[in-house]
Amino acid sequence: MRSILPAIVVTCSCLAWSAGGCGGSEDPLPLPEVEVTLANLCDEMAEVSCYNMFTCCTGEQIEDVLGIAISLEPADCRRDMALLCQERFAPILWAAQKGSVGVDTLAIGGCLQLMLVRGACFEHVSTIPWEEACEADQVVGTVQPGGACVYGWECANGGFCAPDARCVALPGPGQECDDVCAAGLFCNRRTYRCENQLGSGQACNDSSFCQAGLFCKFDGEGAGACTSPRAVGQPCEGDQDCATSYCQPGVCAGSTLECFENSDCPGQCVGSDSSCFSDYDCGSRCSISHDPCYSDYDCTEGGSCVPDTCDQQGCSGQPVCAERWLILDYCEGTLGMFLGED
Repeated sequence: MRSILPAIVVTCSCLAWSAGGCGGSEDPLPLPEVEVTLANLCDEMAEVSCYNMFTCCTGEQIEDVLGIAISLEPADCRRDMALLCQERFAPILWAAQKGSVGVDTLAIGGCLQLMLVRGACFEHVSTIPWEEACEADQVVGTVQPGGACVYGWECANGGFCAPDARCVALPGPGQECDDVCAAGLFCNRRTYRCENQLGSGQACNDSSFCQAGLFCKFDGEGAGACTSPRAVGQPCEGDQDCATSYCQPGVCAGSTLECFENSDCPGQCVGSDSSCFSDYDCGSRCSISHDPCYSDYDCTEGGSCVPDTCDQQGCSGQPVCAERWLILDYCEGTLGMFLGED
């Protein structure tokens, strides 16, 4: 079982706004109506990719993605992106055609719908809109144990393709294992036998021992126990403690900046409202007028030129699980994964 999205869709951000838009086309493109079938899968992926690109990208960015020296029209983009899709996912498309995998086109379509740019090219979000939907199993192996295979993902129920090109089922309860067992089991490295995954509060050595939704939490003496992730607002000691997978150790005093140590927090120059990280950032000021100066000669009202100081803020607050905030940049998105850099 595997997900091929969001690996397929290119998203870009607009780095240069203009009256005619950001992409290679002056007129806004119509929002694609996504309806995925196995036959048009790459065409639909290309449709979404190129819509995003010509809605939010500069011509230079489009050229970088497609590897060309001139700007293309949307139709040319769709052709080239479909070819890239077919090239990268040829093994999956081949396996689907011969029936050794099932492709959930409904799940792929739902993922693509969420990846379309519908508003701003930059958005302030707590989670990526398509993240959960695109993690669904979109390609599921159908070859049973003993059947012929070329790739491991052709094998049903998480089995693997053995060196003799035959699918082998993952070991079940009580069976010998090297590392991986069937769903709901873990490989006990003391006995090298598959056992049922453990419930909340049971002793563990790592999170693979624990049932779905739990992780192995270690105390100060190194003893682990299967534990439920903590909710937003509860204390945490690391990302693994949180259901959101994000532990915010504290916030800078007087601001909303995240910090992990005092040096992350900007201070304020005593003689001005300027932000600073050290006294060097604040320069010097006249002792009477408080005007900036380089020497006593700059202080026309008398007094002397003295170094200003930075009133450094500290990182404060107790470790808590907090909502994660991200800037969704359609230039980054899934470009690297699409181009085979994952």
